[in-house]
Amino acid sequence: MNGLTPDFSEGTRFKTNGEIKLLKKIATGGMGTVYQGLLYNVEGFQKQVAVKTLNSNLSSDLECISYFIHEAKLVANLTHENIVQLYSLGKYQHSYYMVYEFITGTNLQDFYTLHSVTGTKVPEEYVIFIVSQIARGLAHAHTFLNNKKENSQIVHRDVCPRNIMITTEGLPKLTDFGIAITREKSAQSNISGKPLYMSPEQAARKKVDFRSDIYSLGIVLFYLLTGEHTRDSTLSLTELIAQASNGYVNWRKFPCNTNIQLFEILDKMLAPNPGLRYSDTRELVADLEQYMYYKGYRTNISKLSQYLVQKMPFIFSPEKCHFNDDKLSYDDLELVACRNSDDQKTILADHI
Repeated sequence: MNGLTPDFSEGTRFKTNGEIKLLKKIATGGMGTVYQGLLYNVEGFQKQVAVKTLNSNLSSDLECISYFIHEAKLVANLTHENIVQLYSLGKYQHSYYMVYEFITGTNLQDFYTLHSVTGTKVPEEYVIFIVSQIARGLAHAHTFLNNKKENSQIVHRDVCPRNIMITTEGLPKLTDFGIAITREKSAQSNISGKPLYMSPEQAARKKVDFRSDIYSLGIVLFYLLTGEHTRDSTLSLTELIAQASNGYVNWRKFPCNTNIQLFEILDKMLAPNPGLRYSDTRELVADLEQYMYYKGYRTNISKLSQYLVQKMPFIFSPEKCHFNDDKLSYDDLELVACRNSDDQKTILADHI
């Protein structure tokens, strides 16, 4: 199920706005493959890029192609430092591809896992800084105006640690708008997303808005602070989705000595009723930044970069090797809507 599209493989060269050579595969998931590539242009110009393609088993799936193109059109005008930038959408032979900025760094899941296997936790100041930066990116997406000056009503629907990147400069960035919805493209009746991070309304197949992303980011915050999920990952997929639909949060896993101000922020993010969550993502950003000020955290991208040098020096090497945990969990599983059959198929999402 993870076959590559026939038109793309390591070493492939093709014309675009210039010429791209695919150097090596970065990640493969159930829906797509991402390559590290080089963009060539006039006068010896070269630029590292990331190239995302659809997998071969979906290359004739009109619904998945539609999502792929929708992602490109959606992200094209989302210009924000906390969102991975899209450069272009193209088609080579029979296959579509997207060219993104190439991120030298790590994803948040690997960042967390490295701490976990070494028996440490991510310091709270970095947790709050990373989450506040991603909230900034979400706030930009949630308030983005289309060409009619209407709110595009963008909902990411897949906020999770694997879709949060941290550059070697210490800048957190949100990526993968592959299942995002907008005013123009609404959600399907079946489920898309990662069960451990879904909001109750997303898991229950109800209409979602920006507050669903706030909930999912709250689960990420809970996970980073506690090292535990809000839900029971040992359950079957059906039971897990039922637990998510009910808005279950195991607050017993949350440290009782947590600052009340931080607890109140998280409690508001994880309210089962969307009406009790933040009514504007910018308000969440303000509360998180006010909490950092209250705690005296002077965290910035430079300080986070220095921390990465200490914890993950290998990501700064030209021959860097990505830290990977081989254990499979529901963190890595995604329910994908663009399928020809009616049954819910679970596939590896990885970084895609």
